[in-house]
Amino acid sequence: MKSVCNFCQKFGGTAGEERMADHILFESENFVVVPTIGSIVPGWLLIVPRSHFMSVGSFDAPMLHEFAGLQKTAAAALRDCFGTVSFFEHGAIRKGESVGCGVDHAHLHIVATEFDLVTGAKASGKSQLQWRSVSGIKSTKAYVAEQMPYIFVESLVGGAWIGSASWIESQLIRKVIAAYTGQPDCWDWKAHPFDNNVRETVRRLETWKAARTGRPILA
Repeated sequence: MKSVCNFCQKFGGTAGEERMADHILFESENFVVVPTIGSIVPGWLLIVPRSHFMSVGSFDAPMLHEFAGLQKTAAAALRDCFGTVSFFEHGAIRKGESVGCGVDHAHLHIVATEFDLVTGAKASGKSQLQWRSVSGIKSTKAYVAEQMPYIFVESLVGGAWIGSASWIESQLIRKVIAAYTGQPDCWDWKAHPFDNNVRETVRRLETWKAARTGRPILA
């Protein structure tokens, strides 16, 4: 029996009843920005393609251009509401890889953090990742071309980096954030949904949007 991608169902035009974590805050023709289940801190978003891709590194040039524009919009809003933000992606190449964290559909995390995720990632984890400084997320395309799973991290403090290995443990950057925030056992999004943080993210960003557009705030 053919498995169905959860993100494709929710954001590809066949979604059913919306949950708070499925609430679209920003969107473009091919992408949506939503809060995420397992928001260890408030101020945590995902950029998700409406169509099925395994990773950001598999986007073509026009998709990457559109993606970058929406990323800029979402990051600016998140900074206004929550402060300094960082970006990361667990870049899977094939379905079912540990690095994909149980979600076989591309998604970039934008999260409000005051600390350097790269330093935390280098000091953590079972995987012996090879880290390389890069110019930005477009550099992930080379890893997809080589069929190499990767972790992309970008922060104001540490710049942009890609870590790669033939095997990368699941939810590595989530474990780093959980440890930094004093919740080292709460990294698994399936076990710890952090619904209150999801609601806070939506409330503050909808208020931010309403102040600029004059439309009613989400109830």
